[in-house]
Amino acid sequence: MWAWTVAIASVGCGWVLDLEDPVVDVPRDMEVQAFPAALERKLDLLFVIDNSGLMGEEQISLAEGFPRLVDVLGSIDGGHPDLHIGVVSSDVGAGNYDCGDGNGDAGKFLTHGTTDQACAGLGPEPYLVDARNGPQQQKNYTGDLAAAFSCMATIGDEGCGYEQHLEAMRLGLMANRDFVRDDAVLAVIILADEDDCSAEPELFDTMNDGPRSPLGPASSFRCFEFGIACAEDGSIEKERAHGPRTMCTPDVSSRYVRRLDRYVELLKQLKYKDPSKIVVASIIGDTDKVVVGPDPVPENANAPSLLSSCNSMNGGADPGIRLRAFAESFPGRNAVASICNKDLSGPLTGIGKVIKTAMGDRCIRGAFDPACRLVDVTGAGTMDEQETPIATCAATGGVAPCWTVTGDATHCPDTASHLSIQVDRGGTTPLPGTRVRLRCPMP
Repeated sequence: MWAWTVAIASVGCGWVLDLEDPVVDVPRDMEVQAFPAALERKLDLLFVIDNSGLMGEEQISLAEGFPRLVDVLGSIDGGHPDLHIGVVSSDVGAGNYDCGDGNGDAGKFLTHGTTDQACAGLGPEPYLVDARNGPQQQKNYTGDLAAAFSCMATIGDEGCGYEQHLEAMRLGLMANRDFVRDDAVLAVIILADEDDCSAEPELFDTMNDGPRSPLGPASSFRCFEFGIACAEDGSIEKERAHGPRTMCTPDVSSRYVRRLDRYVELLKQLKYKDPSKIVVASIIGDTDKVVVGPDPVPENANAPSLLSSCNSMNGGADPGIRLRAFAESFPGRNAVASICNKDLSGPLTGIGKVIKTAMGDRCIRGAFDPACRLVDVTGAGTMDEQETPIATCAATGGVAPCWTVTGDATHCPDTASHLSIQVDRGGTTPLPGTRVRLRCPMP
C-alpha cells in the first residue's frame, strides 16, 4: 500500500505540491470569463411556461419583465440580435389517466395566448421572427415586440397539474426544426412553480391509487417521490413520512420519471457543432428548503405533499430540484432564479447577461488586472483542447494578432468599469468553435 504525504508551500509565482516525487507548478491564474471568438448575431429563444393552476400572475410578471431582457440583448456588439422567440406550455397531458384529452398542448408552439386569434398578426411561422440590421427590421408580427410576446406568454392557468416542462421542450423543438438555426445560440428559459415531472404514463395511473398503493395517491407528490432521491429515502414509509428532506437530487434510477440526460443530450445534439451555444435558465421555486407535510386540501389531509419552499405571487412554489439540475448541466451558461421574486425583471436582466456572454460579450466583469492574459481555445472541453496565447497589442507594438482593453459604455452599460476586450486578428478568421478565455491572477 502506498502512503502519500502532501505539503503545500508558496514559492515564487506558483504553488508546489510535494508528493515525495517531482515538483508540480500550478499556475496562479484562473479563467474569469470566456466568449466565442466570433461574435454571434442570431438567437433562438424558447420559453417553457408553466400553465397549471395559479400561474397567471407569474406569466404577467414574465411579460412585464421581458423588455429588460431585450434591453440587455440590445447592448450586444452590433445591437439587437436576429431573434426567433417561441413559447410552449408545460402541459403535455398525463397519458390516458388525467388532464383532459391526455395530450395537452403536446409541445405545440403557442401563438394565441388566452385569445382565439393569433397574437399581433403573427405568421406564417409559429414563433416570433425579429431580425434587425441597424435601422432596418424584418419581422413576422405587427406592432411592438414586447406586446407580441406578452400576448404569447400569457397562456392561462388551466393546464395539467402534472407539469412536464422538459418533455414539452423536447416535443416543441422536435416539431419545429426550422426554429433552431445551426449558426444561432439556443437559449431555453423555463418558468415553473412546480418541478418538472416528465414521466412515463404509468406514473399517472389513477387506478393504482391510495396511501398504501405502490404509486400512492394520484397527486403531484408522485413526481417528487419517484423523481427525486433524498438522504432520508429507503422505503415507502420513509419517502411518504412528514418531515424535512436533505441532500435531494434527481433520481437517476427512477422507473417512472425520465432521466435528465435525455433532455441535456437533446440540446447538445441540436448544437453538436458547438455545444457552447446553449444557454438554459430556470425561474423556479427555491431549492434550499425541502419538506414533506400533509396535503393542504382538507379531503386529502392524510396524504403526503411536498410543501412550498417560498411564497410566489399567487400561492406557493415547490422546490424545483430537477429544473435547477437541468440548468446547471450547462456550466458557465446557465442561470437559476426564484419565481418568488415579486418582480421578474431582475431575474430576466440576469438571464440576459448570461445569454449576452454566450453570444460573445467582451465586457469585463469585475475589476481588471493588467496582469490578465488572453488565450484562444480550440476543442474546448474535449481531449483535443488546445490553448494559444494572444499577446497584448502593447507587447507586439500593435502587430496582430493582439488584444487590448478599451472603454465601451455603449456595449457595457451594466458593468462598473465599462471596459471591453478588443482582439485584432489582422483580418484572419478564427477556426469554427474557437473560444477566447481571459485568465487573471488569483486573488
